[in-house]
Amino acid sequence: MKRSLTTFLHIIVLFTLTAAAFAGTGKIAGTVIDANGDAVLFAAVQIVETQQGATAGVDGSYAILGVAPGDYSVRVTAVGYGPQLIKGVQVSSDLTTTLNFTLVEEAIQIGEQEIVYKKPPVELGTTGKQDRIGREEILMRGQSPVSIIAKQPGFKVDPDGGLHVRGGRDTEAKYVVDGQSKSDALYNSSKRLINTSALNVEEIEILTGGDASTGGYQSALIRVTTPEGKMDAYNGTIEYRTDRLFDTYSFDQDQADYAFSGPVPFVKELFNMKENKFSFFTSGTAKLTNTYTPYSIRRDPSDYLDFGFDLPERQSNDYSTFWKLTYRMDPARKFNFSYTREHSLWDIYPDGEASISGNYGWQYKYNVENRPFSRNIRDSYNLQYQHNVTQKTFYEVSVGRFKTATQVRPRGKNPDEFTLDTEVEDDRIFTQGGFGGGGGADVNQNGIPDGYRDANGDGEYNGEGEGYDDVNANGRWDRGEDWVDLNGNGVFDQAEPWVDRSNSQGENNPGVYDPWDPYVDVNGNGRWDDAEPQLAEQDWNGNGVWDGERFQDANDNGRYDGWGEGYDDRNANGSIDKKTNFEDADDTGEGLLDGDFVYDTGEPFIDSPDENGYFNGTWDAGEVWLDLPSGVSLGGGRLQPTRNGQYDGPNGQADDYELFCIPSSLGYGMDPRLPVIYTWANILEEFPAGEPEWLSMGFDQNFIPLYFHYIEGRSTWINRTLDDVEAPVYDIPNFFADDGEFFYDYNKNGVWDSNPDDFLNPGQWDEIAFWQDRLSVEYSGKFDITSQVNKAHELKSGIEIKYRDLQMQSIQGPDEPYDNEDFPLPEGSPYIGVGGTRDFYNHKPWEGSVYFQDKMEFEGLIVRAGLRSDFIIQGDGLLQQFQDQVDRNQPGALLAERGRYVIAPRLGISHPVSASSKLYFNYGHYYQTPSFQYFYRSATANISPNTEIGNPNLEYEKTVSYEVGVSTEFAENWVVDVAGYYRDVYNQIGTVEERIGPLTLNRYFNLGYARARGFEFSLDKKFSSMWALTANYDFSFAYGKESAAAEGLLDRLNGVPENRNEHPLDWDETHRVSAFLTMMVAKDQHPRVLGVTLPSNWLSTVEFSYGSGLPYTPSTYTTGQSANLILANSARKPATSTTDFRFDKFWEIGNGMKISTGFEIFNLFNRKNVRDIYSETGNAYDSSHEENQNEADDGNLGKDLDHNPRNYFPPRQVLLHLKLDF
Repeated sequence: MKRSLTTFLHIIVLFTLTAAAFAGTGKIAGTVIDANGDAVLFAAVQIVETQQGATAGVDGSYAILGVAPGDYSVRVTAVGYGPQLIKGVQVSSDLTTTLNFTLVEEAIQIGEQEIVYKKPPVELGTTGKQDRIGREEILMRGQSPVSIIAKQPGFKVDPDGGLHVRGGRDTEAKYVVDGQSKSDALYNSSKRLINTSALNVEEIEILTGGDASTGGYQSALIRVTTPEGKMDAYNGTIEYRTDRLFDTYSFDQDQADYAFSGPVPFVKELFNMKENKFSFFTSGTAKLTNTYTPYSIRRDPSDYLDFGFDLPERQSNDYSTFWKLTYRMDPARKFNFSYTREHSLWDIYPDGEASISGNYGWQYKYNVENRPFSRNIRDSYNLQYQHNVTQKTFYEVSVGRFKTATQVRPRGKNPDEFTLDTEVEDDRIFTQGGFGGGGGADVNQNGIPDGYRDANGDGEYNGEGEGYDDVNANGRWDRGEDWVDLNGNGVFDQAEPWVDRSNSQGENNPGVYDPWDPYVDVNGNGRWDDAEPQLAEQDWNGNGVWDGERFQDANDNGRYDGWGEGYDDRNANGSIDKKTNFEDADDTGEGLLDGDFVYDTGEPFIDSPDENGYFNGTWDAGEVWLDLPSGVSLGGGRLQPTRNGQYDGPNGQADDYELFCIPSSLGYGMDPRLPVIYTWANILEEFPAGEPEWLSMGFDQNFIPLYFHYIEGRSTWINRTLDDVEAPVYDIPNFFADDGEFFYDYNKNGVWDSNPDDFLNPGQWDEIAFWQDRLSVEYSGKFDITSQVNKAHELKSGIEIKYRDLQMQSIQGPDEPYDNEDFPLPEGSPYIGVGGTRDFYNHKPWEGSVYFQDKMEFEGLIVRAGLRSDFIIQGDGLLQQFQDQVDRNQPGALLAERGRYVIAPRLGISHPVSASSKLYFNYGHYYQTPSFQYFYRSATANISPNTEIGNPNLEYEKTVSYEVGVSTEFAENWVVDVAGYYRDVYNQIGTVEERIGPLTLNRYFNLGYARARGFEFSLDKKFSSMWALTANYDFSFAYGKESAAAEGLLDRLNGVPENRNEHPLDWDETHRVSAFLTMMVAKDQHPRVLGVTLPSNWLSTVEFSYGSGLPYTPSTYTTGQSANLILANSARKPATSTTDFRFDKFWEIGNGMKISTGFEIFNLFNRKNVRDIYSETGNAYDSSHEENQNEADDGNLGKDLDHNPRNYFPPRQVLLHLKLDF
């Protein structure tokens, strides 16, 4: 393979040295004759603006090659004949503009004859369907270039915003600006790909076929040409649009655009030039919007562009600037240098990013501070040199650099700042406000249950600062036994640390501090200090050791500072490590402080010591207790308080008498005989008989017992309700949010939601917490040449070389430790030790292409025939990396091959039937390099079961396409075009399961197939009589084995039988209709409608689109069939339709300046178009069918999580705009 590839590269180089070709410019050609039809020999034809020209030959024919797209004036002069000027000549890339001149003898003609060019209704020279949108139409529509492109024939938009052309995946189209690709080679997606101002476009050309000079795509080439500045005049445009003057139909959107061009100032004078040879063009855009699905958050201005000053920030922020410098050395030579920079910052929801769906982030609706976001910076440099060697031959050399850097981030944390799931310390132990038993696992076996004690029962950790070991599981820190507090610091001071060892004579007193033992002088008093002493009566259990609860002294002040809630400080860092990443199953509803807090003490009793004098603090049979009345029954209901004649201990419920009880350990100087203090009596001194005094206090006006009111000096319960702070009344816990009870209202609906809502609460992140840094840099070089060998043959050939630097850093599941010994991380890997799925690499492949083509133009027949070859060469680093994996016997390792090459034939035929009608046919093989992520993904990082892994030996993806069509002008200014296509797609990327021991790997392979068939009907009424119309109808179907590379893997993970049969692809839409109507009245026109004279100088457009509905896979509930009988994508979403309206009024203000004011209404009729649905129910608002046993009680209206506004396309939006042309 290596030898054959090397030989092939040598052939390419030799082949290229002989000829090359240039694509992207146009040609002006025709004949010059006199009134008698004879050729005018040596007539000079010249473009006024560029000075490019040619001389007519003996047959009167001429050709001007290498003309940049745009509008020009062309003059012809000849000895003995009057000059002729044709104005408004439109030149398009890769097309021949035919200009035939008939000259009049000079003796007859007076002055120069001027003619206005009329573009032919049908381009006879094209051999396939081509859609061209010129600058005038783009500005007339008033929409972004990507919106205009998406509405062209053959284009479909999926719910994630990806563009699909003629049934292809969203990765199959190629976007090129001035010959330079703008795609990310790692993730070749069309989502958010085009971010440029409409003012920056001279022409958009869409090729669904293409000759041999184009490549690197399968479904379409979208070729954008930018304007050049004029050498003799300045022009500019400033435009602003906003919807912020409206409340109802506003997305909180502002957009500003500018364009400015002309001769470079001072150059002519500085270099003493006779005429200016330098021009410039610059444009830019800034678009800020909160989209139609805004988060409820106030975004403060910030310096996110690193300009040194703050800018306003919204949910989506896009900026771009473009600069082009043109140096025309002479009519035959020209330099172009351009620079582009684009900066975007946006929330992943709702627009998504190439690497992740736009639905990611919806779960942060009530946790917007942590919502995921993405940032993309793209910049490019492009230098082109064009040289017309002769009238019939020119070449172009271009070099460029394109860089795109993308970040996807969870807000607020880097991967190493999440809590590993093995170190989480806030797993809840008690669920009842510190009442009752429980306990958790003890993974680290330190004798303390893992997790924390939920003292107040609200389901949240409320401790502040310091944790403690809750030895007696009462949900609070207990100081423990009394001691002699020598230094009065309120905390028991342990003995200063010391080392028990023998002296030089071998003497030692084990377990006792000796003067020779080394110690740590904690208090700096110059001597060793023993632990603070206890009196005999203070050592309640007589074990000679202070038995208080230890705590983590976070601030080293020697005392416990936080009431807090106890937890097992497993890593002894002095603070609780909270769980950061949550799945749906982790959601427990909104935390509630249910009722007021009561110490669960049980009835007071007198504790007796055992034979060793130890007080155990719990009631034992035979010990005296005070039988107090309680109104709590076993069922939880409250009854009349009564005695039961038996001892009642802590029971997880609030007994009436506990309103006046408190653990004695909370105070200093407790008597170990009395573990529970009863504030109405000291049972050591007196034992009350009869009913307690508080029981006979009566009731208030609301029939609440008066002893429920807080009694100073008696009541021990803690008031937690907010509506009775001035006069507290005990609130009984009832598992319901009563007035005044605090709860965490995460969703801000004012109601306590006890059930999980599956949204992430504040302070939480999702379990993926997707983090990615990727960089794609492309260095390119091209050499192209074209030669009009004779009138019938135009030869083209060229070569292009690309060198790429591809870097990936990606982590998913940062709360999972990385411990896969089978796949060790490379040295220097960042964030080592974290990440359930890691993907890190840096590879540097080469790509290139070479082609040869002959365009043959005969009378009645135009043929483009060519051959193209593309190749990939993998870098040495990749080959060595995979060799190392094989050498160490790494599971799934395989050797990487050096590269691949393919050869693609192209053929196009146009048969002009008349001057305004043609038949056309084209056939071609189109090859595309798969996204490089499929080559390299996870090849050197963590691989867990059912994780995708790259394949360095992937083949090119391939499309074989046939197209046949007819285009004709059937009436003046009316053109109809009908095109049918037949496409087969091979080698699509999919996954294959590989089982290697306990591991299950899913490796990418070229195993997919798809097919698309359809026809496109276009009706175009050219502008005349103040109106124009374009209407399109698409009929198509797109079937295949998989809609995406990972579809098979997802099926396997979800337990769905993998479907290898052909089925409708996710973007298959049978019928698509669009129409664009324009009405424009010039300043000197005054049309009358129904007798009413309309104003002049205005423009109005109406645009309509309709789609018959995308497919989805229905459920057993909606079909009544078992799951294995339901065909993939066998049901259809509802049809969609939208109408847009625009109106502009123009105001001439003199000196070539013009102002336009107007408005735009998108989705004029505010139609609620479904974007995505839930397959189980077939609707967009309820994810669970009523027959599902797990269906929530939501009245079949869906729960909050189901009501995702992104399930619908944007509603009505009204924008006002103001534009200044000068």
